[in-house]
Amino acid sequence: MEINGAIPHSLANISTRGLVATGDNVLIGGFVVTGSGPKKVLVRALGPTLTRFQVPGALANPQVELFQEQTFRGFNDDWRNASNSAEILASGFAPPDDAESAILMTLDPGNYTAIVRGVAGTTGVALVEGYDLDSSEPSKLFNISTRGFVQTGDKVLIAGVVVNGPDNQIV
Repeated sequence: MEINGAIPHSLANISTRGLVATGDNVLIGGFVVTGSGPKKVLVRALGPTLTRFQVPGALANPQVELFQEQTFRGFNDDWRNASNSAEILASGFAPPDDAESAILMTLDPGNYTAIVRGVAGTTGVALVEGYDLDSSEPSKLFNISTRGFVQTGDKVLIAGVVVNGPDNQIV
């Protein structure tokens, strides 16, 4: 990605914080992997960690499903139970709380959605994130889109990005 046509940049992280309800009101984060090759990505669903930032009503136990278009790619509830939990830990982006969820996969270019639900139908505020774990690849993490139940106050829907500049410095 170029900003002002001059300096190459890439997205290091994309995220959305919002209310996770039930049925059609779950939180869905969408992203795109562009380019010509696979991209190593970590998708997280955080809830308990939000209480450290005084976010009221945080989802106590989030779970996340990952889809490419309509194709199911992965599921996690409690990241330490993932078969690749050591790799998630080594990424430097493991969720801070064991009840939170993470999926670390190498993804082909395409459109993806991460669906966050509360375990056993619980509700609360959560954060869904995607991390680009290898900025040297020819493919890039690109775009963020969100479908969520829009609220007010502490339950507003908030999108965020972290941009890497030259030499992977955060700008």
